[in-house]
Amino acid sequence: MPALQREEIPFVVKDDSLARTLGERRRYQPGGAGWELTILARDVYPAPAGHRLVAEWSAAGPAELSELDELTHLLRSALVADGLPLAPGGAERVVHAGHAWLLPIVENAREDPDAVLDSPVLALLADLIPEAEGGPVIDADRFPADRIHRWIELDNLAAGGTVRIYFGPVDDPGT
Repeated sequence: MPALQREEIPFVVKDDSLARTLGERRRYQPGGAGWELTILARDVYPAPAGHRLVAEWSAAGPAELSELDELTHLLRSALVADGLPLAPGGAERVVHAGHAWLLPIVENAREDPDAVLDSPVLALLADLIPEAEGGPVIDADRFPADRIHRWIELDNLAAGGTVRIYFGPVDDPGT
């Protein structure tokens, strides 16, 4: 928005909080624009129909994304081969921490490794529960637990640090 202002390119915004910040003169009214930029962080929402990607930025560079792919493959292979083995007393620590809902996911990790990798399971089992309960949950002798922290860091960087900007016509019956 500062670049648009600096270049004296007129623009309006649909978001109420932005309109309050920028002033009512910047608030979008139906029929008030023919083109729109849509800025999406993460891949939670799809690009608007008929819009094309015009810019993209990621906090994770090619080296980090390559490392993430390698670690994801390593962890997925370990899950498929051996499941997610718990350390002695690990299941009890999970239950005592109030996360018994994790145990079915752990038990089915071999058949459904994505249920582990596409959720906060590893962060809970490798960080939060051991810290709260004073002992390990994952059996580090049977699972590459030493790689989990780096994988979580890279996965968060890749997921949360991507911004895409799309451009296309306003889908507005008023135009």
